[in-house]
Amino acid sequence: MLITNIGELVTNAPRDAVSVAAPGPFESLSAAAIVLDGGLVAWTGPASQAPAADEMVDAAGRAVLPGFVDSHAHLVFAGERGLPYSAGGIRSTVAATRAASDEQLRANLATLAAEMLAQGTTTFECKSGYGLTVADEARSLAVAGEVTPEVTYLGAHVVPPEYEGNVAGYVDVVCGEMLAACAPLAKWVDVFCEQGAFGADEARAVLAAGETAGLEPRIHANQLGPGPGVQVAVEAGAASADHCTFLTDADIDALASSGCGVFHPPAVPGRPAAARRRRDSRDRDRLQSGIQLHLKHAAVRGARGPGDAADHPGSGLGRDRRRRARAAPHRRGPPRRRRPRRRGHAGRAVARLPGLPSRCSVGSWGVAVRRKCARVAIGGKTEIT
Repeated sequence: MLITNIGELVTNAPRDAVSVAAPGPFESLSAAAIVLDGGLVAWTGPASQAPAADEMVDAAGRAVLPGFVDSHAHLVFAGERGLPYSAGGIRSTVAATRAASDEQLRANLATLAAEMLAQGTTTFECKSGYGLTVADEARSLAVAGEVTPEVTYLGAHVVPPEYEGNVAGYVDVVCGEMLAACAPLAKWVDVFCEQGAFGADEARAVLAAGETAGLEPRIHANQLGPGPGVQVAVEAGAASADHCTFLTDADIDALASSGCGVFHPPAVPGRPAAARRRRDSRDRDRLQSGIQLHLKHAAVRGARGPGDAADHPGSGLGRDRRRRARAAPHRRGPPRRRRPRRRGHAGRAVARLPGLPSRCSVGSWGVAVRRKCARVAIGGKTEIT
């Protein structure tokens, strides 16, 4: 299939790339075309040089870009959370999720996944974490696997009420019979390493057990305050440390020397404390280049109200991912100087995120990359929003 007459083709790949190991810095072509063959990108370039194809689609000057990749999504849950973390917010969602039928969970998941697709998110990860029993975690993962192959076992989200005061006992379950039931249904293992949830030792045990079972590690780290999560992530060789609202110099040094990505989820209040503190250009470069800190920041600050989150029942996000991506450049830390900014450029850059094993085959239009795209036409102009 040839898609031609593209006003702007966002490739996120070097123009001379034959194949793409991972999406690179923002790249785009004007007056472009793309050839798709067997579900893969076969060619990109100027429309005037496009090869012949069996089928042709006229993009009519629209922009074409790779679908957004969301590597942190809590989609399998029931109910609405009106409480913050410190007041038992996760537990309130756990109670509702346990009481829901498979069909109720499946219907809610289908609605949220459809919203993500409608907003241009074509690849996403999905976690468990709101069942916290062997049966409920397993069924959550089974339902998640119906809509995405990127499924994460998050049995270690919080300690459920029945294990109040017995963290070690619950960790044994998470690393034992729950893991045995859930590992065949997941690709990833995750843990909420935070005060009030799981400490460093518990997090290490969960990630190590998951790796032994064939799962790849990732972690919720340093979200509510400074803590050991980032260090645990680096030690474990985690694909990503998610949230990272509070980073110390030691955390930054550890991340900079590791392959661990950093993901700041959308619509979670605030921005990394290190980005607020570090105002000189050298340290800003360390954050943005040395660590490869891909942040997807809040477009709606402090969104915690019930019903306002598409892929997280508590910390939330606004449903319009394109609007959040446009807002992202304004949340990347204190600006050094004012300069002309191409609308949407940084938003597109942060929309492809670390922490997915398929990240080498999504998020760009390099040759041999899976075809997943979003077309946008606004006011008759070629513009990504």
